[in-house]
Amino acid sequence: MGRKQKKLVFLYFEGHSEFNYFEGYRKDNTILKNVELKISRPTKDSSSSLFKHAFEDSKRKGRKTKDDVYCIMDLDNNSNNKLEEIESYARKHKINIIFSNPSFEIWVLLHYQIILHSTTNEILLEQVKKYIPNYQKNDPELYEKLKPNMKTAIQNSNKLIKLHTKNQIKIFSDKSNPCTKCNEIIEKYSSINLE
Repeated sequence: MGRKQKKLVFLYFEGHSEFNYFEGYRKDNTILKNVELKISRPTKDSSSSLFKHAFEDSKRKGRKTKDDVYCIMDLDNNSNNKLEEIESYARKHKINIIFSNPSFEIWVLLHYQIILHSTTNEILLEQVKKYIPNYQKNDPELYEKLKPNMKTAIQNSNKLIKLHTKNQIKIFSDKSNPCTKCNEIIEKYSSINLE
């Protein structure tokens, strides 16, 4: 009998912070289950090109029905109309969206504290630097710095999602500030004890 193939999980990113964080996560075999993470960053920096790249690249790399594809993106300057186009494309091509509003730094901050009011990228960076004074968006050690507080980040992220859902705010919209769904990947593909 042949060996059972690992499920493949493809991750695609717009930004360096997200890439570095999940690259650290991929390398941290102490919490990975039976998945093989394939991480890629397209050369063009637009949300639309990210999703097209994800579809084409995962197909080229042998994506099977059981495999998962995720695009990790920020709100950036996307309008709700643009987000609806992206969501439609993602649904059609079975791509999961991991959305952060206003940016990935909300996920970083949630490792230390929850924030319940709308914020800006500038304020997020100031707050993150209270906990990580030398924080840089392209820090290759970001995951290692945040890992001890991952459980807190997951709990805080889930609180924000529940709050928006309770208030009937669509998560994949400009109205969901602050919010992130980065916790979904960690919860689905790791053996972290969340109790």
